Amino acid sequence: MLTLVRKPVCLTSTGTPLNRATLLRNSPMTPRDTSGIVRGMERPPVARGLAEIVLVVADVERAARFYRDVIGLVPETEPTEHWAWFWAGEVGSPQRLAVHRGPLLFEEHSPHASGSRWAAGSRWGPIHFALRIDRQDLERAADRARHAGLAVHGPTRLEWMRATSYYCYDPDGNLVEWWSPDPT
Repeated sequence: MLTLVRKPVCLTSTGTPLNRATLLRNSPMTPRDTSGIVRGMERPPVARGLAEIVLVVADVERAARFYRDVIGLVPETEPTEHWAWFWAGEVGSPQRLAVHRGPLLFEEHSPHASGSRWAAGSRWGPIHFALRIDRQDLERAADRARHAGLAVHGPTRLEWMRATSYYCYDPDGNLVEWWSPDPT
Protein backbone atom coordinates (compact mmCIF):
# COMPACT_ATOMS: atom_id res chain seq x y z
CA MET A 1 0.00 0.00 0.00
CA LEU A 2 1.25 3.45 -0.91
CA THR A 3 1.03 5.91 1.99
CA LEU A 4 1.03 9.65 1.41
CA VAL A 5 1.65 11.99 4.31
CA ARG A 6 1.07 15.68 3.72
CA LYS A 7 2.76 18.23 5.91
CA PRO A 8 1.53 21.82 6.10
CA VAL A 9 2.98 23.72 3.17
CA CYS A 10 1.64 27.15 4.08
CA LEU A 11 2.97 28.80 7.21
CA THR A 12 2.21 32.19 8.68
CA SER A 13 5.03 34.67 9.23
CA THR A 14 5.37 33.28 12.77
CA GLY A 15 5.89 29.76 11.44
CA THR A 16 2.52 28.32 12.50
CA PRO A 17 0.44 26.31 10.02
CA LEU A 18 -2.01 28.34 8.01
CA ASN A 19 -5.59 27.31 8.80
CA ARG A 20 -9.02 28.38 7.59
CA ALA A 21 -9.50 31.00 10.32
CA THR A 22 -6.10 32.57 9.62
CA LEU A 23 -6.76 32.48 5.90
CA LEU A 24 -10.13 34.23 6.24
CA ARG A 25 -8.76 36.76 8.74
CA ASN A 26 -5.92 37.64 6.36
CA SER A 27 -7.87 37.33 3.11
CA PRO A 28 -6.97 39.91 0.44
CA MET A 29 -10.70 40.45 0.06
CA THR A 30 -11.27 41.85 3.57
CA PRO A 31 -11.78 45.59 4.13
CA ARG A 32 -8.68 45.79 6.40
CA ASP A 33 -6.34 44.95 3.55
CA THR A 34 -4.81 47.95 1.81
CA SER A 35 -3.08 45.96 -0.92
CA GLY A 36 -5.90 43.60 -1.90
CA ILE A 37 -7.06 43.02 -5.43
CA VAL A 38 -10.43 44.65 -4.80
CA ARG A 39 -10.52 46.95 -1.78
CA GLY A 40 -13.58 47.19 0.38
CA MET A 41 -15.14 43.90 -0.69
CA GLU A 42 -16.61 41.60 1.90
CA ARG A 43 -15.28 38.11 2.31
CA PRO A 44 -16.30 35.84 -0.55
CA PRO A 45 -19.27 33.52 -0.04
CA VAL A 46 -18.33 30.08 1.27
CA ALA A 47 -19.07 27.13 -1.02
CA ARG A 48 -21.38 24.63 0.65
CA GLY A 49 -20.39 21.65 -1.46
CA LEU A 50 -19.85 20.54 -5.00
CA ALA A 51 -22.97 20.68 -7.17
CA GLU A 52 -21.78 19.12 -10.42
CA ILE A 53 -18.86 17.95 -12.48
CA VAL A 54 -19.23 17.89 -16.27
CA LEU A 55 -16.75 15.72 -18.13
CA VAL A 56 -16.30 16.40 -21.83
CA VAL A 57 -16.13 13.01 -23.55
CA ALA A 58 -15.74 11.63 -27.06
CA ASP A 59 -18.67 9.18 -26.84
CA VAL A 60 -21.55 9.82 -24.42
CA GLU A 61 -23.01 6.31 -24.73
CA ARG A 62 -19.68 4.64 -23.94
CA ALA A 63 -19.00 7.01 -21.03
CA ALA A 64 -22.54 6.56 -19.67
CA ARG A 65 -22.15 2.77 -19.69
CA PHE A 66 -18.83 3.12 -17.84
CA TYR A 67 -20.18 5.39 -15.09
CA ARG A 68 -23.35 3.32 -14.71
CA ASP A 69 -21.99 -0.23 -15.05
CA VAL A 70 -18.43 0.03 -13.74
CA ILE A 71 -18.43 2.96 -11.32
CA GLY A 72 -22.00 2.27 -10.18
CA LEU A 73 -23.49 5.76 -10.41
CA VAL A 74 -27.28 5.96 -10.65
CA PRO A 75 -28.51 7.70 -13.83
CA GLU A 76 -30.58 10.83 -13.25
CA THR A 77 -31.83 10.84 -16.86
CA GLU A 78 -31.64 8.62 -19.91
CA PRO A 79 -28.53 9.44 -21.98
CA THR A 80 -28.93 11.51 -25.14
CA GLU A 81 -26.48 11.99 -27.97
CA HIS A 82 -24.87 14.89 -26.09
CA TRP A 83 -25.60 14.41 -22.36
CA ALA A 84 -25.87 11.81 -19.60
CA TRP A 85 -26.49 12.89 -16.00
CA PHE A 86 -25.83 10.81 -12.86
CA TRP A 87 -26.37 11.25 -9.15
CA ALA A 88 -22.93 11.58 -7.54
CA GLY A 89 -24.33 11.15 -4.04
CA GLU A 90 -27.65 10.00 -2.69
CA VAL A 91 -30.39 9.96 -5.31
CA GLY A 92 -32.05 13.37 -5.21
CA SER A 93 -29.06 15.08 -3.60
CA PRO A 94 -27.70 18.21 -5.28
CA GLN A 95 -24.48 16.44 -6.36
CA ARG A 96 -24.25 15.34 -9.96
CA LEU A 97 -21.77 14.09 -12.52
CA ALA A 98 -22.48 14.58 -16.22
CA VAL A 99 -20.76 13.36 -19.36
CA HIS A 100 -21.10 15.61 -22.39
CA ARG A 101 -20.05 15.64 -26.03
CA GLY A 102 -19.60 19.06 -27.56
CA PRO A 103 -18.85 22.56 -26.35
CA LEU A 104 -19.77 23.77 -22.89
CA LEU A 105 -21.64 26.94 -21.99
CA PHE A 106 -19.52 30.06 -22.50
CA GLU A 107 -16.70 28.02 -24.01
CA GLU A 108 -16.27 30.71 -26.66
CA HIS A 109 -15.15 33.05 -23.86
CA SER A 110 -12.42 30.71 -22.63
CA PRO A 111 -8.97 32.31 -22.24
CA HIS A 112 -7.55 29.23 -24.00
CA ALA A 113 -7.25 30.24 -27.64
CA SER A 114 -8.63 28.11 -30.44
CA GLY A 115 -5.95 25.97 -31.97
CA SER A 116 -4.59 25.05 -28.55
CA ARG A 117 -5.20 21.62 -27.04
CA TRP A 118 -8.06 23.29 -25.15
CA ALA A 119 -9.94 24.40 -28.28
CA ALA A 120 -13.73 24.22 -28.08
CA GLY A 121 -15.03 20.66 -28.18
CA SER A 122 -11.61 18.99 -28.06
CA ARG A 123 -11.06 18.67 -24.30
CA TRP A 124 -11.18 14.93 -23.64
CA GLY A 125 -9.61 14.71 -20.17
CA PRO A 126 -7.49 14.52 -18.25
CA ILE A 127 -9.45 15.42 -15.15
CA HIS A 128 -9.11 13.90 -11.68
CA PHE A 129 -12.02 13.71 -9.29
CA ALA A 130 -12.91 11.63 -6.25
CA LEU A 131 -16.16 9.94 -5.32
CA ARG A 132 -16.69 9.40 -1.60
CA ILE A 133 -17.45 5.78 -0.77
CA ASP A 134 -18.07 3.94 2.50
CA ARG A 135 -15.12 1.86 3.70
CA GLN A 136 -17.08 -1.39 3.61
CA ASP A 137 -17.67 -0.81 -0.14
CA LEU A 138 -14.15 0.28 -1.10
CA GLU A 139 -12.68 -3.13 -2.02
CA ARG A 140 -15.89 -4.11 -3.83
CA ALA A 141 -15.69 -0.95 -5.98
CA ALA A 142 -12.08 -1.70 -6.93
CA ASP A 143 -12.94 -5.36 -7.66
CA ARG A 144 -15.83 -4.29 -9.88
CA ALA A 145 -13.48 -2.15 -11.99
CA ARG A 146 -10.92 -4.98 -12.17
CA HIS A 147 -13.67 -7.36 -13.28
CA ALA A 148 -14.47 -4.89 -16.11
CA GLY A 149 -10.85 -5.23 -17.26
CA LEU A 150 -9.53 -1.94 -15.88
CA ALA A 151 -6.17 -1.40 -14.24
CA VAL A 152 -6.87 -0.36 -10.66
CA HIS A 153 -4.21 1.54 -8.73
CA GLY A 154 -4.01 1.39 -4.96
CA PRO A 155 -4.84 1.13 -2.25
CA THR A 156 -3.26 4.47 -1.46
CA ARG A 157 -3.27 5.62 2.14
CA LEU A 158 -3.80 9.40 2.44
CA GLU A 159 -2.69 10.12 5.99
CA TRP A 160 -3.22 13.86 5.71
CA MET A 161 -6.92 13.25 4.91
CA ARG A 162 -7.24 10.15 7.10
CA ALA A 163 -8.55 8.20 4.10
CA THR A 164 -7.77 5.33 1.74
CA SER A 165 -8.31 5.46 -2.03
CA TYR A 166 -8.25 3.40 -5.21
CA TYR A 167 -7.94 4.87 -8.71
CA CYS A 168 -8.74 3.92 -12.32
CA TYR A 169 -9.04 5.71 -15.65
CA ASP A 170 -12.30 6.11 -17.55
CA PRO A 171 -12.48 5.58 -21.34
CA ASP A 172 -11.61 9.26 -21.95
CA GLY A 173 -8.51 9.33 -19.74
CA ASN A 174 -10.08 10.94 -16.66
CA LEU A 175 -8.71 9.67 -13.35
CA VAL A 176 -11.54 8.40 -11.13
CA GLU A 177 -10.82 8.03 -7.42
CA TRP A 178 -12.85 6.10 -4.87
CA TRP A 179 -12.09 8.06 -1.70
CA SER A 180 -12.98 6.50 1.64
CA PRO A 181 -12.49 8.42 4.90
CA ASP A 182 -11.53 6.48 7.99
CA PRO A 183 -14.53 5.37 10.04
CA THR A 184 -15.06 7.57 13.08
